[in-house]
Amino acid sequence: MKKFNFLLLMIILLSSTKLFGVSEIVNLATAGTLSTSLVNDKTTVTDLKITGNLDYSDFLFMKTEMTVLANIDLSEATINEYTDSGTSIIYPANTIPNGAFTSKLTISSIKFPTSAVMVDNEAFNGCTNLTSVDYGTSLQTIGNNTFKNCANLVSIPNNLPLISIGTYSFYTTGITGQLILPEGLPAIGEAAFHSCQNLTSVTIPSTVTTIGLGAFAGKSGTTSNILTFNIYASAPPTLGANVFLRKNVNSVLHVPVGCKDAYLNTGLTSWTAFSQIIEDLIVSGVNENKFNTSVQTYITDNTLVIKSDNKLNSLCVFSANGNAVYVNNKLNSNDINLTLFSKGIYLLRFSFSDGIPKTIKIRY
Repeated sequence: MKKFNFLLLMIILLSSTKLFGVSEIVNLATAGTLSTSLVNDKTTVTDLKITGNLDYSDFLFMKTEMTVLANIDLSEATINEYTDSGTSIIYPANTIPNGAFTSKLTISSIKFPTSAVMVDNEAFNGCTNLTSVDYGTSLQTIGNNTFKNCANLVSIPNNLPLISIGTYSFYTTGITGQLILPEGLPAIGEAAFHSCQNLTSVTIPSTVTTIGLGAFAGKSGTTSNILTFNIYASAPPTLGANVFLRKNVNSVLHVPVGCKDAYLNTGLTSWTAFSQIIEDLIVSGVNENKFNTSVQTYITDNTLVIKSDNKLNSLCVFSANGNAVYVNNKLNSNDINLTLFSKGIYLLRFSFSDGIPKTIKIRY
């Protein structure tokens, strides 16, 4: 009888572990060892903190093998570069990998490493139960479709050093209330915030020169709930088609003092269709014409040549629709030669060793 009771107790304990899950903290001295480092059964861990080093193979293990994983803390971890031996695809260091958690319905929250500079394409696409993301302090690039269809994701911070927001990156998310995009952002990708029906106000910094197709369009069959657009650029940004499609008829556009005519005279109905354009924004503390660093650019034999009197830390190249077509965060060079893409208008976004960013528009 005692033996039977003991077995029954063990079954109950195991069942409750399976039902309620467990928390685990694991230090990975070597990236790629998560699968062999867990103390608990991989199918019972709901809360996981990783310190040390990890790479794409560890993300793949979390996505496919940890079937009830809900909360992930990578704030004290470092993402290492990984090369897939079968496909030769390189997954960069300091980057949440392409497709890391695509359609993983169990995930509820994640904290990025403080050193993470990029979250790659499709990383959280379809994670419909994702409610909380701590983006860290270094995030610069948000890829295409990154948080697409994350209906319960309600916020994005306004203090990130962002240099790229990709296409469909926050499509149909639950971002609520005000969206304030950070100064220094040069472009907004196509449909980046399309169908974000809980948004009521959007602030776009003076550094944005291009807004992609349908970036702030309302959900099909409805009107957008965004009533206020604050755009701090004195020269109207270049717009893709239908940027404000299904705009609320009461939406008001606020622009810098003295710049209303510049917006009205573009000839674009996208600007004139606002119920009002009000000159009341004061641009202060930003002067894009004053830099400690001189940069020269010219084109020869289909090659863009860049020369700087101060070392370049990073370079991002954006097409006219806001897509990042080239990203290099480890330049450490005064001279760059870059083979050009198809003909068109491009934005070059630099950062320097002196910490001062710069954006240049070129036509090829």
